[in-house]
Amino acid sequence: MEHLLARKLYDYLCRNSPDIILRLDDKGMNEFIRSKIENALPLLENLLVQNCPAFIIEELCMDQMTEDLKPSKYHYIVKILEEEFEEKYNGFKETGLLTYEITNMIDRCKEVFEKFRFSVLTEEDRQLYYAVTGIIGAYFEEPLNTGVHGL
Repeated sequence: MEHLLARKLYDYLCRNSPDIILRLDDKGMNEFIRSKIENALPLLENLLVQNCPAFIIEELCMDQMTEDLKPSKYHYIVKILEEEFEEKYNGFKETGLLTYEITNMIDRCKEVFEKFRFSVLTEEDRQLYYAVTGIIGAYFEEPLNTGVHGL
């Protein structure tokens, strides 16, 4: 079951937080996944003792392991790019740089995400949206020597 959860967590990261995958080497990724599974072990063991169906165990353990990863900052920034910077978004997508550039943008927005305590409760906050949009706009105005984002 732990191996299945590790694979499901990695798949989740690929879809929702590829920035984490880009930041970690193989050893770091293995440690990240192992830590998430270790934190879910008490829940897993409890559900196994209760003879819960496997699909329920998987869902509940995944919910616990991904709780602090929700909502996805990656998807949040994708949404802003699609809505406010469509030409840049399409350019990044065409050149294969979308994930790389969004990872850079997440880093730039780190303080704003922290200030607004980015969560399921705050992701619809218009002030957060405007603050992140402003940072992304400034990102595109930076000289090219800091990255490839001037597409």
